[in-house]
Amino acid sequence: MDIYAMLKKDHRKIKSIFKQIEKEEEPSLDTLNNILQQVQQELNVHMRGEEQYLYPVLEQHAEAKLDTLEAMEEHKVAKRILQEMLDMPTKDSLHLAAKMKVLGEVVQHHIKEEEKSLFADAHKVLQQEQVDDISAKYEAEKKKAEEAVPVGA
Repeated sequence: MDIYAMLKKDHRKIKSIFKQIEKEEEPSLDTLNNILQQVQQELNVHMRGEEQYLYPVLEQHAEAKLDTLEAMEEHKVAKRILQEMLDMPTKDSLHLAAKMKVLGEVVQHHIKEEEKSLFADAHKVLQQEQVDDISAKYEAEKKKAEEAVPVGA
């Protein structure tokens, strides 16, 4: 599986986590905290892999630089919202649900832009050896993160 397929697979998984909120009219605090934990785990691994292996290579190419910088800024926004949710002193379900919805919207936008623009840029500028190298590193990063998470977490 190449980097594009791996990232798309991650995107589908992340979208499905956010859809859990939509299933309930007023999600409980326990449900939201569970979703928050899943979102945090998935986004952290996904963003770290992109930031370490894909974005630095793309940023070196003029044709991909603007889209790459935009993607990095979207990561910063997502991380900030995620941290705000984690730092909420008294988590109530309405405030947490509202922040979760905003985070979901930011992430959905990012996924759409990444799959449309950034992947197109990457296809233009990356050589197959680079794609293979990025894919292998990303896959190793994901595997390492999965092994670090306790079973059932």
